[in-house]
Amino acid sequence: MAKAIEWTKERPVSDVQDRMRKIIYSRDRNETDELIDYWRSFGIESPGGAVREADFNRWINWLEQEGSLKAGDLILSDVYTNRFNPYEKELGEN
Repeated sequence: MAKAIEWTKERPVSDVQDRMRKIIYSRDRNETDELIDYWRSFGIESPGGAVREADFNRWINWLEQEGSLKAGDLILSDVYTNRFNPYEKELGEN
């Protein structure tokens, strides 16, 4: 997935849209390509879609404030890992 995300960032939108169409047609499923013309990006900012602590902290803070989660009950390293993402080092968090 990480490499596919980066591939879409490096190519013109029209190339990505064409590839999406080829995938849909090759699967021979009951799918339509009518929304592909509206696709511009996946909107994934981080390299290879690597998950950042900030992505989780935003929600953890909110859950703690609204009382659904007690402060300190959730340990981020128990929730996610970028260990298998080849772009992990580009985050600069570890």
